[in-house]
Amino acid sequence: MKTVLSSASLVVVGATVSPSIFLFFALRSILVFTAVKYTKRHEWVSVLNNTGIVGMSKYAVDKLGDIVFIQLPDVGTTVSQDGCGTIESVKAASDFYAPVSGVVKAVNEVIENKPSVLNKSPEDQGWLFEVELTNPVEVEGLMSETEYRKYLNAESKQDSSG
Repeated sequence: MKTVLSSASLVVVGATVSPSIFLFFALRSILVFTAVKYTKRHEWVSVLNNTGIVGMSKYAVDKLGDIVFIQLPDVGTTVSQDGCGTIESVKAASDFYAPVSGVVKAVNEVIENKPSVLNKSPEDQGWLFEVELTNPVEVEGLMSETEYRKYLNAESKQDSSG
């Protein structure tokens, strides 16, 4: 993968990404204890200071199947814990939701141009957008990874008994 770092931006395979995103993922790789929180709708947010990186869980992406289109919120848009974009797969079309409120600072242009990246790496390279949190307390209401795994187990038991 070709990368070029400048003071203004990071170019990764043709996508321009803010240096804070690059630093965020570099630190996330080093710091095992970065808080990743999940929603019952299967979105996640990884928070460092007052910045969150938002994505969809592997579980949700696997359920959707091959992703063919994604519409992300525009940079500068204010999002709340509500629908903020659309995702389409060969199986279904659905809205996705922001797990936290804030202002969109960057979007993952790689997945806009090549949505299949989301299938390959939903909780890493397939991140959706960066958001500056406007109500950080919302993070406390989300599930930890352990809580999310328990939630998935309970959900799959309901599906198999129904």
